[in-house]
Amino acid sequence: VLFRSPTNTQFATQYMCPKGTYSNDTGMTTNATCKKCPAGVFCGSTGLTTPGSNCSAGYLCIGGSWTATPTLPEGTVCPAGYYCPSGTQGLVACPAGTFSSTIGLGSEDQCTPCLPGYYCNSTAAMNVTGKCAA
Repeated sequence: VLFRSPTNTQFATQYMCPKGTYSNDTGMTTNATCKKCPAGVFCGSTGLTTPGSNCSAGYLCIGGSWTATPTLPEGTVCPAGYYCPSGTQGLVACPAGTFSSTIGLGSEDQCTPCLPGYYCNSTAAMNVTGKCAA
């Protein structure tokens, strides 16, 4: 764990990079040199020298996340029509032939296959596209 120890501090851990950030710089005197935790990972404790662990499946960490299951503005639960594997840096659309009206999916196999008698011809669909012609 790296601590920022500017002149006139009372103890070594007085100035640490806050949750959601990290830095491996030495001799730092302001939070300006702390870096936001990158997309896909979270920095859950103070004083980190490297980015933390992958965000949980079903969640999207946008950047600066301090929890594996973030809410805005640091991240969000994966929206309907998409899935978010652990550590993803962006939304992944459920493929054509599937749909999902459920939030928080973590893998492609959680997208629902199109129902018999219906078609699903677009990606990121939240419902079937339409009925098949008779």
